[in-house]
Amino acid sequence: MNNIELQLDNLSKSLINDEFYNGAGVANTFLVTPFSDEIMLDVNNTKYVVPREKFDQMLINVGFDLVSHIVGLVETARHETIAWLSSRKAHSGSLLDLQASKHKLAKIHCDIAVAKSFLNNSHVVYANYVSFHLSVVACLADLSESFDVCTKLNGGRGYLSENWYAKANDFIKLNRTGLPIARQYVEATESAILLLV
Repeated sequence: MNNIELQLDNLSKSLINDEFYNGAGVANTFLVTPFSDEIMLDVNNTKYVVPREKFDQMLINVGFDLVSHIVGLVETARHETIAWLSSRKAHSGSLLDLQASKHKLAKIHCDIAVAKSFLNNSHVVYANYVSFHLSVVACLADLSESFDVCTKLNGGRGYLSENWYAKANDFIKLNRTGLPIARQYVEATESAILLLV
């Protein structure tokens, strides 16, 4: 493994661990130079100089991992919501039989299906990392909204304090606009382009 591969391996490990998902791992310094083939960044006092193409691919891989993780959380929440609604009675049937419940669950099902379609098309080549990041953010916004609906249907916001919901909710809210380092990279890239205008 050469020096660049080792740097990327160490960086990707720091991005995927729990600390990163909980808000750590944000680059203290991020330098993106227009038309440069290299990215320079300092993450938690560790300096990296890596090829832009390899860095983009690493962030794409981590982005797919993030969407996949949140899809799993929303699917679990959906299953628990269906079970909860089935067990609660309303009029002559369960809450699950109400048209409003069916419509909300159908929307959640659609949001999950769209995110899975995005994950299944991981072979699609994006023009640049910014366009990929926008796709990730769109998926995460819908999934975050679906998770909110599940928590409301599951007895309201108070339910967030119970079992795994609180941690899942914090995780989704923190990353609903993409991973911190991905957001910084997009902002730095856009700022570098604006300097040329």
